Amino acid sequence: MRSSTFFIASAWMVSLAFSPQVHAAQQCDRDIYGQVYCAPKGGLLQKDAFGKYACSPGQCIRDDHGVLLCSAKKGGVVVSDPFKGIQCIGGCVQPHLKYCQRPR
Repeated sequence: MRSSTFFIASAWMVSLAFSPQVHAAQQCDRDIYGQVYCAPKGGLLQKDAFGKYACSPGQCIRDDHGVLLCSAKKGGVVVSDPFKGIQCIGGCVQPHLKYCQRPR
């Protein structure tokens, strides 16, 4: 049991290291112009290849075409089912700047 827990924790840490997304634990990031963008609590902050930020209210997962689909519910969960496809709590949305929060 202990070795399987260690393996799962190790795999999770490695996946975070190679993830292109900035997770809510990192919360905020600054763009090249000095503007600060923050993920909503339980959401995701992502920077695209052009340096533009987008956020989501909940967790995200990529579909078979590489499109990021996210839960529309704050802190919501996304699951991938081989028979039903991707299902998002509260419906699915794509990350967008409008979901990002700005510090005051």
